[in-house]
Amino acid sequence: MDVERTYRVFISSTFNDLTEARKAVVAGVSFCRHVPVALDTYGPEDAADLDVISRETKKSHIYILILGYRYGSIPAGSDKSYTEIEFRHAEEARKPILVFALSWPEILKQRKIKELDAVEQDNQTKLHKFHSYITKGDHFYKPFELGKEDILEKYVIHRLSTIPSEANPPKGLVEEIDNPDEQIAVGAARNMFLSPIIKSIVGFEKL
Repeated sequence: MDVERTYRVFISSTFNDLTEARKAVVAGVSFCRHVPVALDTYGPEDAADLDVISRETKKSHIYILILGYRYGSIPAGSDKSYTEIEFRHAEEARKPILVFALSWPEILKQRKIKELDAVEQDNQTKLHKFHSYITKGDHFYKPFELGKEDILEKYVIHRLSTIPSEANPPKGLVEEIDNPDEQIAVGAARNMFLSPIIKSIVGFEKL
């Protein structure tokens, strides 16, 4: 009997500027019957708490980064944005990583036409360094374009469908079950895990 796994998938990005991209990624994760974890659905204090970020990143089985034209907020006492901190946690924990990013020329174009505050403007060098790092390496990476974010759903579905068949895949939330009664219980649990997904998708409209 094959092992059927449900994964917690941590979705990391800046928020208001990447609403459509986040919707597409959540749709891909939910299509594969996994559980999207996004800190924008938490309270403001928890979403900004580095201990919460570390815990939720480590509890998740797969990490997805969406990088747009903003570097994002930097917590007090750090030289990295929340988004980069989340990525580094996932990298250190050796999570499977999926990266979707705008091209650097597109980032520069968007930064010229968008209204950015002085702090964000000053962080362009940090953004460039982070972009150069995450678009290389062994992890899964695909570029995307603003206005064509729907392709991200297909990329996510394709990648998530291959992970369980790889050598030493994440164990996930559901392990192999021989007892039919236990299988019924797992089905009920799966529905419980999926219930926040719709709320997350609806919530993105309000960001």
